[in-house]
Amino acid sequence: ESAISRGGEQYRPVEMLELLGAGAQGRVHRARYVDAPADSFIVVKEIAMPDRDKAKADEVEAKSRDIMNLRHDHLVQYLEVRRQSPGTVWVIMPYYKERDMVHFLSNLKRTLTEYEICSLVLQLASALHFMHSARPPRVHRDVKLDNVLMFDNGTRTMLVDLDLSRALPEDPRRAVTKCGTFEYMSPEAEHGRIGPEADVWALGIILFILLAMPDFLLIPHPTTGAQEPFSHPSWTQDLMWNTVRRWISRSFQKRGMTYDSSLIDLCCAMLSRDPQRRPTAADVMRQLEDTMLRGLAKV
Repeated sequence: ESAISRGGEQYRPVEMLELLGAGAQGRVHRARYVDAPADSFIVVKEIAMPDRDKAKADEVEAKSRDIMNLRHDHLVQYLEVRRQSPGTVWVIMPYYKERDMVHFLSNLKRTLTEYEICSLVLQLASALHFMHSARPPRVHRDVKLDNVLMFDNGTRTMLVDLDLSRALPEDPRRAVTKCGTFEYMSPEAEHGRIGPEADVWALGIILFILLAMPDFLLIPHPTTGAQEPFSHPSWTQDLMWNTVRRWISRSFQKRGMTYDSSLIDLCCAMLSRDPQRRPTAADVMRQLEDTMLRGLAKV
């Protein structure tokens, strides 16, 4: 693709190399800037509007430019947003060879330490706190293992796939939309109410997975035996908390590990069915930092 000038903005020419995937939200290509080294790659997400809808493209471009302004060590960075044609928007991001947390955990040959678990979740909580503190606040809406890239031998995380993220309207009653991933969806998200609390719930699911290391995400219901997500109405609060504690304790015994009990308490708090009773991302950060400091003091 040759360089394009739009509104006085000169674009660097891009060479498309291969199609990485395609879905409802567009086509994703591995590419490179023509003037960059041959082994320096980027990702181009090409979002083409149905019927070349210019108004919809305007909306996608504006949202993507807002996301491009989000700069945090543990959030994927948008490098460029281009209006490639009246009905097509390009989002350009770095190309990473690193794999996601699903791959990392499935290939892990050892037990994560308490410090490692706290550090990984703390990094994600800091990214969410940054998003939730933006003006206006922005929610990720699809926090899950698949959307966490692992760097530096599993010590550093990056939250990706910001396409579903959304700035909250001033009137929270207008923030009604159902999205996300089934297993990580909070009870209120099932009814389309998605705010920062829903991100904290999803992060609580990740903390539960890191502590309990279950072989599957859907835990059998103690009464019915059905495999339902924790957001399902059949999981009463006490039943869910008791199940979470039992699974984590069983995992600790199996792995011969002992962790600070505050981690289990934090996990249960993040999985409160009432969103108003959940800690904020900032609260999660503080509690994890306290746990890490107590652990270091014991060494």
